[in-house]
Order: sequence, then C-alpha cells, then structure tokens
Amino acid sequence: MLDAHFLAGIAAGLTGTVVLYPLELLKTRMQVADGTLPEYANLRNSIKSVLRNEGYGGLYKGITPAVMAATGSWGGYFYFYEKSKKRKCISQGLDPVTAKLGATDHLLAGVEAGSIMVCLFNPLWLLKTRLALQDAKGLNQIGAASTATQPRYTGVINAFRTIIREEGIAGLYQGLFPALLLTSHGAVQFASYEYMKVRMQETMATSEQPAWVSVLLGGTSKIVASTATYPYQVMKSRLQQRGIEGTYVYSSSFDCVRHTWKLEGARGFFRGLIPNVMKVTPSAALTFVVYEETLKLLK
Repeated sequence: MLDAHFLAGIAAGLTGTVVLYPLELLKTRMQVADGTLPEYANLRNSIKSVLRNEGYGGLYKGITPAVMAATGSWGGYFYFYEKSKKRKCISQGLDPVTAKLGATDHLLAGVEAGSIMVCLFNPLWLLKTRLALQDAKGLNQIGAASTATQPRYTGVINAFRTIIREEGIAGLYQGLFPALLLTSHGAVQFASYEYMKVRMQETMATSEQPAWVSVLLGGTSKIVASTATYPYQVMKSRLQQRGIEGTYVYSSSFDCVRHTWKLEGARGFFRGLIPNVMKVTPSAALTFVVYEETLKLLK
C-alpha cells in the first residue's frame, strides 16, 4: 500500500498548482524581465499583456509539466520528510509517534527531502519555465532571432526532445544550484510550520488539528520562507531561460548574481515578489489543509 503521507502530498500539490497556476506564470515572467520591459513592470501590466497577446489560455502555458512536477515533488517531499523525521527519532532513542523534534531536526529533514526532489524534478520545472516564457511579448523567448534560429516548442514532449538535442542532458539541469539553495525554503517553511503547530496544539484541548489551523499555519509559514529565499527563485528562473542569439545568456549562478546586481541592484532579486506572495500564501494554506485532511481520511 502506498504511504499515506505520499498520497496526501500528491493531493495537496495537485490542488494548489491547478487553482493558482496563473499567478505562477505571471511571477515567472516578471522574474526574468530585467526592469526595462513595460509589459512586465508590475502585476497589472503583466496580466494585461498576457490577455491582450495570448488570451486566457496564455495564463496556463506550462501547466502540464508544473502539475506533474508539483504532484510528484510534493508527494515525495512529504514522504521523505516524514521518513527523515522518523529516522532522526530512532537515532535519538525517541518514539517516532509521540516524540517532538527540535527546529534543527526539522530544518535538516526539510533540506534532505528537498534535495532529493530537486534532483528528481528539476527537468520538469525547467520545462515549465521554458513553456511559461514562450511567446511572451518583450521577453527573449520571441522575436526575429528566436524564429530564425530556434523554432518554438510545440508541447512538453517536443520541448524535452529539443532541449536534449540542443543542450544535452545537462540542459535539463540548468538552475540546479539555486534550486538546491531553495531547499532552505522548504526547510524554513516546514520548520516554521512544525514549530507553530506544536505551540498551537499546546493551547488546544485536542491533538487533532482543525482545518482552519492548517490554513493559518500553512499560509504564515509560506510567507516567512518565500520572502527569505526569494532571490534564489529569481536566479533559478533566469538561468532556466532559453538562450537566444542576440540576448544575454547567464554563464553561471555567479554571473547571474553579478549581472542582475549591475543592471538592477537589490530590487532585481525581488522582481515578481507580489504575485509570488499572492500565489504562495493561499497555495500553501490550501496545500497544508488538503494534506492534513487527506491524512486524517487515510489514517
């Protein structure tokens, strides 16, 4: 039988991704804009640009690999996170069912689970980024250079094959370094969530967590983690762009940091933060409430 944490994580990841994907797309496009494009200067302009040039369907470009990556990575994350916690309890001579681990253990468990998921699902997240940016007015995924030398991707399979043909297997792992740094995001989120969960349970008469508490703690922990690690997200999106003749191509994570700082300053590392917060707060709240409630049903 499949692990309950894995199934609950899949349900949670699927729900949050499908419901809030348009904000994910807008965030990604704002992240890679260098500040000179009026189409993506703010959230309002971004929405107008997508709807005017691509219609409502443009808000869902790249959703297929995003759903595949989110369901798999959330399911796997919860599974490996719980396994890591259990292993730490056993190594410390504690009962895995009743023991309460400290913040450091939760952080390490989060980093461990996140690193595994990054290595497994980075190719799918890269495909999501490439498809989400394709045909975006003003960005370097469209224009004379791209149409002359690089035909557009026609779908997920075509994008996968094209990347391997043009960039090799290594092309599927662009942005891996900042993605690994982003494991600190999940670690901070889960450590914050677990800490607040324990504190909340101490003030309640029951150990079974109500749905509204999952919503509150999930949203709050996500805001803390997302804001603290947001520059890594910008770096990852910029490194995962499709390199096109005549446009600047980042050669490494360090080059991305240097070039972004030179042209945009500190502000460049927080482009797209508003739609990101608008997306991740309800997404995390929804993810955790679906996870906790699904877990109750399965158990």
